[in-house]
Amino acid sequence: MKKLVYLLLVMTGTAIIAHSQNPQWQNYTDGANINDLANDGTNIFAATRGGLLQVNISTGETTYFNVSNSGLPDNDINSVAIDTNGILWIRTFDELTMYDGNDWTVYNIPYTGSSYSYPVRLAVDSDGVIWSNFGNEIVSFNGADWTTYYSDKLPFSRSIITISADDNGSIWFGTWGDGLASYDGNEWLLYDTINSGIPENNIFSLSFDQSGNIWIDTFIGLAKFDGSTWQEFNTENSDIPSDAVISVTVDNNDIKWIGTADGLVSFDDVSWTIYNTSNSGITYNKVDDCISDNSGNIWSVIIEDINWSEHPEYLLTRFDGLNWTDYDISNSELPRNSISSIAIEEDGTKWFGTSSGPASYDGENWANLEALIPDVLHNHVTDIAFDSKGNKWFADWNGGISKYNDTIWVEYDLLDLGLSNRQVGSLAIDKFDRKWIGAVGGLVLYDDIDWFVYTPSNSGIPGKDVDAIDIDKNETIWIAIDDMGLVSFDGNNWTVYNTSNSGLPENRITSILIDENDIIWITTYNKGLVSFDGINWTIYNTENSEIPSNMVLSIANDNNGTKWIGTTNGMASFDGDVWNIFNTENSRLPCSIIRDIAIDEYDSKWIATTQDGVVVFNTNGIPQNVQESFSLNKSIKIYPNPSSDFTNVSFETKNKNELTLYIFNIQGQLIRSIPLGVVNKVNYNLNCSELTKGLYVISVNTRNNILTQKLLVK
Repeated sequence: MKKLVYLLLVMTGTAIIAHSQNPQWQNYTDGANINDLANDGTNIFAATRGGLLQVNISTGETTYFNVSNSGLPDNDINSVAIDTNGILWIRTFDELTMYDGNDWTVYNIPYTGSSYSYPVRLAVDSDGVIWSNFGNEIVSFNGADWTTYYSDKLPFSRSIITISADDNGSIWFGTWGDGLASYDGNEWLLYDTINSGIPENNIFSLSFDQSGNIWIDTFIGLAKFDGSTWQEFNTENSDIPSDAVISVTVDNNDIKWIGTADGLVSFDDVSWTIYNTSNSGITYNKVDDCISDNSGNIWSVIIEDINWSEHPEYLLTRFDGLNWTDYDISNSELPRNSISSIAIEEDGTKWFGTSSGPASYDGENWANLEALIPDVLHNHVTDIAFDSKGNKWFADWNGGISKYNDTIWVEYDLLDLGLSNRQVGSLAIDKFDRKWIGAVGGLVLYDDIDWFVYTPSNSGIPGKDVDAIDIDKNETIWIAIDDMGLVSFDGNNWTVYNTSNSGLPENRITSILIDENDIIWITTYNKGLVSFDGINWTIYNTENSEIPSNMVLSIANDNNGTKWIGTTNGMASFDGDVWNIFNTENSRLPCSIIRDIAIDEYDSKWIATTQDGVVVFNTNGIPQNVQESFSLNKSIKIYPNPSSDFTNVSFETKNKNELTLYIFNIQGQLIRSIPLGVVNKVNYNLNCSELTKGLYVISVNTRNNILTQKLLVK
């Protein structure tokens, strides 16, 4: 009983530590944009590039579903629809997923052979049949069987932009360039600018009013069709503010809500009311989609009015007739889902290099630094490193090198050094705070005063293009030269290892890791993983090991010395004997291509993917709400920390107490209790070699306080 009480005290006196019910997987994504909206009466669902957003209509509570925390087969969601039973249907690349609020059921869509083309849409007819498309070809699903409608049997040949079902059992298809088509189960009809009064053949969205009229969005205005007569509304004959009409929906009062490039518009068949940034609380004027709920709220997708190349922000906004409420469509501040690099600061803050600049996460707060990047940079961060002064250094592909001190950015233009471009793919900082920069054009050294570029003409480096860098315990620099193998440089001598003079199986190297034993681990482009102990070369490939791919992109070393390997076919762990494989089929990994891996003090693996953001994995459960700092309590000091042998635990209290030192593992289990006697000053020499490698919480309970500190045993 006493042990349990102490455990609760420790857990209360510190941040919450991981335990068994914490999730093993988490996925942080950028929602990027909203492709579609659906309403089941209780929730609004938004299909995003980073997963499924659910907003409770009554409470406004948001839930983010992705591959790591749900049954979704893919994070990139194209369309959503609600069937006659209130079930949500979700369309991803080539799967159809049903979600009933508890269970997820995935159906593989039979591929039609059509070249895939965005957008892919989804609709449910009055019989509960699901309709969707691949480009300009159509599939339907009745819950058991699939039916395919090939393009040579359809009255149109161009891609489908929108699908909608009316109350009479007909399905309507808006196309890009071929007009509007309908199908009643027997007959196809096509309406275009040649045979009807439709104003344009490019159809963005459709909606039906309570009289059965169809309302159609085009780039030259809004159209209404009652089955025989067409009526057009544009800036010349109505008060609609823009001819660029993007979306339309009809609410329970038969009011039409129209999304335009210049605001949200309501139309009651007589009067037009315009809501824009000048006369209302709407955040952005461009309205990409809209839907109404049973409470009369209008939910819209609004887009920041900037150039597409600048990555405009998408928001989901709710309008209740008076107030506007915006909802973030992402569960992180990642500027993009394409992650190139991850690095972890000493205080536990994670830094992510993306195709649109860097972002950081300290365990509670995100920071998106895209807007702060200097103009010279192109925002494609390829590598990140930290110096002893706390500066963050970023390598940028086409942007050179930059430094950030949490306030000011300083950019360094490599063109000033005589290089022909600014392409930098790798970066490392040695114990003297010298920056070693892997550029296309040479190995660059910067000591905060002088710059020097190593090239074949002035050194023993065999080539100009540097792909990867790491530094061993002796401060020897290990460099991968594009298609020329591995090179070491001890400050005086250059040693070249390639397929001709060593056991290296391939000269093209993607990354280098030097572990705690100074063994060099080399990932290759097409020949697997290689280790080099200074004498022997060991090769791990798909023929002689369980590594999932010979194209290996990244490697990291955990607290137990296990290697975590990122490949183009998932992730693997290797402890020297046993391989464990993680892929999209047997785990919560949303993506097969793993660009980078970083491991934090809690042994959580932070995984960079090519299109699905950042994934976190911890076998024992990911610590939640952890204060990422080694200084949980400044009153208790542990030095050295980390440690592999002896470390000193010291603290002082105001009055003498009968004290006991407790050691807990990351799961909160008591590992050891050490009586210290009745004292007020302690200097205890703890033998860390008696503990297995990993993270521990050291705790001392005084009469008035709980002193806690973290200890990392290596």
